[in-house]
Amino acid sequence: MRFVSVASVFLAASASLFVTAAPNGIFHQACADNNLKVVSAILKDTPAVLNEIGPNGGQTCFMRAVLFGSKDVVEFLLHSTNVDLTIGEKDGYTPLHGAGFQGRAEIAKLLIARGLDPLDEHADGYIPMHRAAWGGEKRHTETVRAFLEAGVPANVKASDGRTALEMTSNPATVRVLMENGAGDDGLF
Repeated sequence: MRFVSVASVFLAASASLFVTAAPNGIFHQACADNNLKVVSAILKDTPAVLNEIGPNGGQTCFMRAVLFGSKDVVEFLLHSTNVDLTIGEKDGYTPLHGAGFQGRAEIAKLLIARGLDPLDEHADGYIPMHRAAWGGEKRHTETVRAFLEAGVPANVKASDGRTALEMTSNPATVRVLMENGAGDDGLF
């Protein structure tokens, strides 16, 4: 039997009451918390909030869910709504860049399957795999692996001329990149 907190039940049951007072705050927090009940209840009552920019970080609910690793909410929004996947956050980073930076491999796979370009270069000259390579945790290595499996060349260069191999200090990421041809001649 799954335990459901009283607060969660209350929020899900009364989400429409809160939407009127603070649509972005409650909605965006539910996206970050992977609270699918609240997200779906709010969207049912107030669908216009779907692609609105929230109060924290200049992000949509979808971007916030990506950054926080809220996979259930990401899947729901991808498959049950008309979420706009092109809306970046305040600095223009789009969801696939966010998945890379935060090391969200499963979410990156979902976004790539939905048609987002893993070679999308941000104005700063980096692609999502470069952002994943910066991270030092296992999840970042798994995200680099997800990009490689999606066909991103191991030696793709950023605008500064460096590859992911040259950007990472994570030994596991170095190994994954080397196993996939990083460091070989014939750079992308």
